[in-house]
Amino acid sequence: MSTGRASRMLFLFLLVVGVTASQPARAVPSYAYSASRPKCKAKLIPPTITWTFGVATTETATIAGQSLRLKAAVAAPVAYGTPTAVAQDLIGNPLLINGALVTFAASSADSVEINTLHPQVSGMRWYTFRSAPIPSSAGAALRDYDVTFEWSSSANPSTGSGWISDNGDDLFGNTVTDAFLFLSAPVLPGLGAGGMVLAMLGLGVIGYLAQRRRSIRITSSDPV
Repeated sequence: MSTGRASRMLFLFLLVVGVTASQPARAVPSYAYSASRPKCKAKLIPPTITWTFGVATTETATIAGQSLRLKAAVAAPVAYGTPTAVAQDLIGNPLLINGALVTFAASSADSVEINTLHPQVSGMRWYTFRSAPIPSSAGAALRDYDVTFEWSSSANPSTGSGWISDNGDDLFGNTVTDAFLFLSAPVLPGLGAGGMVLAMLGLGVIGYLAQRRRSIRITSSDPV
């Protein structure tokens, strides 16, 4: 190889190395979640238990084109069964993120993670959900919305917990800060927790008396 050609190749190599070294390192996309504003309610007719908490997300250095899934979970008594999970904006409309409707479906994909982070006592369990894919946007964003879990249940009131995160750390190496909060026992409007228990007991007594009265009426009408 001639001296001139070798010099040109060395120059090109040094030029490429110099350009590469001068490029600033791309910041790692970050999604930081916080949870607050818990609301816990119950209805007697029809029997319903509802837990809602607010979510605030701070997104920085995000990259367009990533497809993420929200991860949401609620810890509640085993007796409650699996709830439905819904995401809404702050005025109660279905939540849209970057044009995608956020819908949740029950999923066991995060059961090991959440039970490792926040183990539950006997009689309680985590109900875990994942959203449909949500496209990411480039830059930074602040988001505020509510996540609601609802049961058609007349089980006794109980305290619980909520959790929110996403799977961008597993898929893309993003920095994801999840959020956890405690949820108080659901109460009927205008009643404290004690009033809720008494109301549930009252319905049970009324139901028993109605059944007892029906049984007595049927017995008395039997032919002798």
